[in-house]
Amino acid sequence: MVYNLAAVSVAASLLGCTNEALQKAVDAFDPQNGRLQTYDLAGRRVLLNLAKNPTGFNQNLKIVAQDRATKVVAFFVNDKEADGRDVSWLWDIDFEELAQAGPLTAYAGGIRGRDMAVRLKYAGIDAQTVDNADDLLHRIAQQPREVSVYIIANYTALPGCKAALDAAVAAGGEVEPAAGGARARAISGRRARRPAKGRQAARTPLSSRTCSPTC
Repeated sequence: MVYNLAAVSVAASLLGCTNEALQKAVDAFDPQNGRLQTYDLAGRRVLLNLAKNPTGFNQNLKIVAQDRATKVVAFFVNDKEADGRDVSWLWDIDFEELAQAGPLTAYAGGIRGRDMAVRLKYAGIDAQTVDNADDLLHRIAQQPREVSVYIIANYTALPGCKAALDAAVAAGGEVEPAAGGARARAISGRRARRPAKGRQAARTPLSSRTCSPTC
């Protein structure tokens, strides 16, 4: 986005557009397509964003890491044709940085949610798997209203997450807590040992792909 805005600024300047007019246009730009889109769910601030590769995920993690308060972070990863079937790139993401970003509760969802949960485990983050975005919102409803929520989804997982958030806002922003009222566990415990170099990383069996539907 920064590079896009820089390019727009240069082009607008060459066309004689003033900085004031450009700033006004940027301030008014609100595509509401799920990319860096914010929601208010009963007082909880939710930020939804897209990440399709290690670079995108690492940029999102930097945003999360700047928030030192208690937070909820959820990752939705699919492996449909538009996403790419191979998700080994999850191991190239610096989730260890997230483990040092203060108190958090983590969730993993999407078709490859279990793979994501395994990757987070090796970074020292205890993540719970969720069935879909609606399931996530019910669990978020168990959290204090002052927590910030970050939902990061890859290409085909993003629309379902956005649809669930849009529906929740349209219903007034209130979501019923998950059945049972059990609170999700926050990050805790020792960091798991990553497999030795050259050894295949722990992966979820292919059969598990049918256990976690898209969000």
